[in-house]
Amino acid sequence: MEKRALTRDEIGTEALEVAIAAAQAAGDCVLRFFQQGQYWTHSKQDTSLQTAADTAAEDIILRMLRQAFPDHTLHSEERGTLPSLKRSPYRWSIDPLDGTENFVLGIPYFSSCLTLYYQQWPSLAVVYNPVTAELYTAQRGKGAELNGQPLHLSRQRELQRSRVFFIPDFVTKRQPRTVRLRESLYRQCRRVLDTWSPALDWCLVASGKVDLVVTFA
Repeated sequence: MEKRALTRDEIGTEALEVAIAAAQAAGDCVLRFFQQGQYWTHSKQDTSLQTAADTAAEDIILRMLRQAFPDHTLHSEERGTLPSLKRSPYRWSIDPLDGTENFVLGIPYFSSCLTLYYQQWPSLAVVYNPVTAELYTAQRGKGAELNGQPLHLSRQRELQRSRVFFIPDFVTKRQPRTVRLRESLYRQCRRVLDTWSPALDWCLVASGKVDLVVTFA
């Protein structure tokens, strides 16, 4: 009997389960490297760092996604785009170690992240902090959760009382407009944070602990 094609809702349910398992497995792999002090690195072309933990965790995620969804396109932070044999509206974006600079410096603030897109629109996302065992999940139309509990944004509306994450990238961080924006935020906000792990920064905003993120599109 021919296998029935899964609906989008069914794919979404299975995808979330696989994404959670993959993020946790990859995060635990990264944590083992971190606890053992294995910080071997080399610089990529954009001057960002890559470690043995990045590639080991990436292998885990790619293997689990390929096994579960062989028709989906995969795009990884370390290896770029890995197309499937069949044309699919689904594409995974993977960062096995977000916060590599922190990892290398021995700062316990990093995560493993996966996002599933359907026809260019984000459908679900998972961010796992292996140090604290915090699992952030989000689904389009269903909100975001931390370890299964619903998250809510901050209600702070006054910039002077706001805690803000500022996230420039390697290209823009020294440009005059970036410097001006950073200085303006420092003058106007209660606290401006630059923690080198954007995924967890966004999660803290989603949880209402930080008020907003400022970055360049």
